[in-house]
Amino acid sequence: MLPVIVNSDSGETEYLSRGIADMLSARLERSGEISIVRLDEGSTDPDFAVKAATEIGASFVVFGSYTQFGDGASLDIRCAPVDAAREEGSRRVFIQAGSPGEIIPKLDDLSVSMSSYLVGAAVSAPAALDTPTLAVGKTSPQSVADLQRRVADLERVIFNRTPDGEPIGR
Repeated sequence: MLPVIVNSDSGETEYLSRGIADMLSARLERSGEISIVRLDEGSTDPDFAVKAATEIGASFVVFGSYTQFGDGASLDIRCAPVDAAREEGSRRVFIQAGSPGEIIPKLDDLSVSMSSYLVGAAVSAPAALDTPTLAVGKTSPQSVADLQRRVADLERVIFNRTPDGEPIGR
C-alpha cells in the first residue's frame, strides 16, 4: 500500500495520509484474509509500487487519494494486481461524504468492497494464493495499540475535538 495522497489545505496532510492508511489497513487485515505492507516512505508513483511489490512478492498494489473540498471529502482508492497496476486492470473504489468526519464511518464499506475484490481476484488467478499477499509479517500487540492510538488521534483532528473529546472553538 502506497501512502494516501492528501489534497487538503488543512496543513495536516502527512498526518491525514498516515491516519487514513492506518484505518484502512486495520480494516482490511481484520478478517485475516489479507496482509498489508505499507510503503510509508518513498514515492507515491504506481511504477515505484509495482517494483517494490514485485520485490516482496506481493500480489496487489493499493494506492489512492483523499480530497477535502469545502465542507465535503472523498477517498478514492485503486487496487490492482501487480502485473496490471500500470494498466486498466485495476479496481477503483471510493467514498464521498458531506464532511471530513463522515469519511471514517464509511471506511468499513470501502474496506468490504476492497476485500471482496482482492480476495476474489486472488482466488480466480491461475496461480492463486490462499491469502492475497499485500504484506509479510505479523502484527504485534504493541503495534496494534500504537495503531489504535494513532486512529483515535486522527479521529479527534477530523472531528475537531480536544484529546478529552470536547469540541474545539465552540
